Amino acid sequence: MLIATMVLSVRAGWLISLMTALLLGMTVAERDTTLKELNTLQWLAKAASVSYRTVHRYAKMGRIKTVRLGGSVRVPRKECERILTRGF
Repeated sequence: MLIATMVLSVRAGWLISLMTALLLGMTVAERDTTLKELNTLQWLAKAASVSYRTVHRYAKMGRIKTVRLGGSVRVPRKECERILTRGF
């Protein structure tokens, strides 16, 4: 049962990736490249040497530009570079 669920979730993930790429008018490879240019709030917190809660609070306040992908919040690479060079 567990293996069947894992296989099903992998197939569903692949299908969601393909559908997302098609809806955005790009290939799966282009979509993957775009996703690589987005970082998580956790990554930014670690890179900026601040807590996750601080980054999350700043994102909610609008001090950090974010992008929502489904249930996750991501920070564009350029925004991360701005924060790491100039600060919050």
